[in-house]
Amino acid sequence: MPDRSVGFLRSRLVARTYTGFVAVVVGLSVITTGLQVMSAMRAGASDMLVGDLARIALFGLVISLITGFLLAKRLAQPLADLIRVAEAMRRGRYEERVAPIDFVELSSIGETLNVLGEEVSSRIAVMSRDRARLRSILAAMVEGIVAIDDSGRVLFSNQAASRLLRSDLRLSRGEKFTDVPAINLFADLVREARQSGAMVTHEVRMGPRGNETFIATKALPFATEAGEGQAISEGTVIVLHDITNVRRLERVRRDFVANVSHELKTPLTAIKGYVEALLGGAMEDPVTNTRFLEKIDRNVARLSNLVQDILSLARIESHEDAEGAVTTARVDWRSVAQAVVAAHEDEATAKGLVVALSLPDEPLVIAGERESMRQILDNLVGNAIKYTHGSGRVWVDCRRTGGSNCEIVVRDSGIGIPEKHLDRIFERFYRVDVARSREMGGTGLGLSIVKHLVAGLGGQIKVESKVGEGSTFTVTMKLAQRQQEEIQS
Repeated sequence: MPDRSVGFLRSRLVARTYTGFVAVVVGLSVITTGLQVMSAMRAGASDMLVGDLARIALFGLVISLITGFLLAKRLAQPLADLIRVAEAMRRGRYEERVAPIDFVELSSIGETLNVLGEEVSSRIAVMSRDRARLRSILAAMVEGIVAIDDSGRVLFSNQAASRLLRSDLRLSRGEKFTDVPAINLFADLVREARQSGAMVTHEVRMGPRGNETFIATKALPFATEAGEGQAISEGTVIVLHDITNVRRLERVRRDFVANVSHELKTPLTAIKGYVEALLGGAMEDPVTNTRFLEKIDRNVARLSNLVQDILSLARIESHEDAEGAVTTARVDWRSVAQAVVAAHEDEATAKGLVVALSLPDEPLVIAGERESMRQILDNLVGNAIKYTHGSGRVWVDCRRTGGSNCEIVVRDSGIGIPEKHLDRIFERFYRVDVARSREMGGTGLGLSIVKHLVAGLGGQIKVESKVGEGSTFTVTMKLAQRQQEEIQS
């Protein structure tokens, strides 16, 4: 109802209330006066008496008019208040209340309006809190949520949906979802869910190849009860779940199995071939016999190294998954470096290499695991010696940096690594030169193990290299807390 009509009706109601009371009072007064005059005339009263009666009747009429006006005004005010409150509630202002009314009949109406306002306000407050709580929960969800009404317009979307679909969906609320490119991807999914009336699941791949995002999507129609067991369809809700990491791990697992199978197959095939040759008569030739046995021995060593590296990698990853599984102790990098360089001394001497070890006078103590630290440095020094030609040099430098950190630097003058390979050399089974790596007995897991071990000890590793000039691997770790305090003091 328009506001002007409500005001007009209220004015008419008040006017009619005044008019009605005045008319009633005037009518009663006129009747009373007429009866008195007629009674006096019948009794044969004098003209003076009739005049007195008429004046008395007129005075009573005036008093009646005043009394009627006051009564009408007293009744009209509560009615106007009732109309005002009812109109305010119609507009949604349920906090308005009717003032106390003296008339019993109107007082019950006012109390009813007041109770109604309180109950509606309370229910609206509860609904508002529930709605805000629900929106907060949906907004904090990792899964993306998009709700579409029965006419195809976007009702709601959370931040996760905008992130997964790489679009600010907040700007699309109220729009047809077919006009929103990011959501229109699921048009077939929504249509299928509406037709079937049940949950429908699809998988969507977004983005360019190599940087794609895999999203598992579920669409489910939702409805509200309309009474008597009937339901009114309100739309469809789409749930988006990022499964990119799951697909990536599946791909890594497939690649790992394929690489391990290939790495195991190659030496086993070679061993099988040499054994068959020996059994076929080559065993009778001492020179061939010795050469084949040496090759079998190299392939067996290669298999042993591969299995050992796989076991090491599995152990490291199991420690990463089980928090607190690794027992740490205070270990000095200087003693670890001395032991590793001493272990590789014969190998370096056999190739004509010089390994230079530089250690500070003060301890480089970290909270770590000695065996993990030994493996890190052993892999780096072993690779430096392996890929450096005779008369070359390998430098191992342990030093303190920035007060609370230390660096373990392994540098060589070897063949170097092409720049295009630097981002991938820490991947499992990745080799810069496959033939040369296998010839030297490499498994392709060494640097991957180093990266995991460094991360497990809370450190970082980086590499710099130039082809023909050599490579530099730098491991950075935090010193143990006690040594940091000693340095600061």
